[in-house]
Amino acid sequence: MPYLSSGTTHPGLIRELNEDYFYHDDYLGLYIVADGLGGHTAGEVASKIAVESIIDSVKDSHLKTPEVRMDLAFREASESILEHIKVNPDHMSMASTAVAILVEGSKVTIAHVGDSRSYVLRDKKIKQLTIDHTWVQTQFEKGLLSEKEISSHPMRNVITQALGNTTSIRVEITSFTASTGDRFLLCSDGLNGMIDEKTIEQTLGIENQSECLSQLILAALREGGADNITAVLIDAI
Repeated sequence: MPYLSSGTTHPGLIRELNEDYFYHDDYLGLYIVADGLGGHTAGEVASKIAVESIIDSVKDSHLKTPEVRMDLAFREASESILEHIKVNPDHMSMASTAVAILVEGSKVTIAHVGDSRSYVLRDKKIKQLTIDHTWVQTQFEKGLLSEKEISSHPMRNVITQALGNTTSIRVEITSFTASTGDRFLLCSDGLNGMIDEKTIEQTLGIENQSECLSQLILAALREGGADNITAVLIDAI
């Protein structure tokens, strides 16, 4: 099954630096969005290291299963960030979220650490494919917060996992069987944190990828653009 992808990023309206980084390669079948943490240039370095490390690992592990390839790639990315910190102690606080898709025919393997998300639009209906690694999500799963409370909670942006901020990470990996016409979205929280799922669903219905991406960015900017905004679209064709 062939795939066609596009991606874009925008710094938003508040932050001077864009600490997001993305990648899409239809030949390799690999798509990534990373959101760097740490500020003062460290965040943008972390996300770049994460993406480049994942790419290198996936290219070097083609004989393994997609699940193993993705798990290994994310762990090596985390180690690469930690190695950078050892040499650059002024970047001690740097880390990065990441979400990635690896496709092999109709099999779609999704991996993530942190709160960058993956969605699929099928038959005009959106489905979230990842579960955020955040404090509020943990409280929701414990029954201590409602879904409505999550969206406005002051700690909604506190993540519980990131590449590089610990030597032990839990890479969340899921699989999905694609059908012709499916549209996948990878995004940083600067998108889904600013606009609701219904708006994302409606905008993903715009057939032209470039126009769809432009409208996603504009929608987030209209709501304040409080964070860097990154989106990658992958169409199963």
